[in-house]
Amino acid sequence: MMRLSLKIGNPLYKPPAEEESQTDYVYRHWTLSKNKSAELQITNFKSTHTVFDFMLDLHWWGSDHQGPKLNIELLGFMFSVSMYDHRHWDYENHCWEQ
Repeated sequence: MMRLSLKIGNPLYKPPAEEESQTDYVYRHWTLSKNKSAELQITNFKSTHTVFDFMLDLHWWGSDHQGPKLNIELLGFMFSVSMYDHRHWDYENHCWEQ
């Protein structure tokens, strides 16, 4: 299991008066099996407090909806791909809830 993250904030960011708007160029969802799905998203955020953000998560189990994820954000443009489990994690028995 591995989780790697690097984030560079925007020191000139000022919160917008209105809710942040975004444009979704691509959003796709695929059902892979009874318990697994995959998503792909490419989005542009109009106002961003992040200059660069990289996150790679390779955890397959151990918490709710866990699965590998890759997110890359650069100057408001975000690319995200993930595969996740629909089930919740049973922390007492260390397994997926049925």
